[in-house]
Amino acid sequence: MSDKDSGIGIAGTTCIAFAVAGLALAASFILAYYAVNPKRITQSGG
Repeated sequence: MSDKDSGIGIAGTTCIAFAVAGLALAASFILAYYAVNPKRITQSGG
């Protein structure tokens, strides 16, 4: 039983770490794009 708990804990931590890293990376790219091209936001209109 302890082995299963340990495995789930490691897998859960890894998944969370990848999810957080992915979100942070995407956010940084979006913010950088908007910072470089502020006019594109109004031109595209969504």
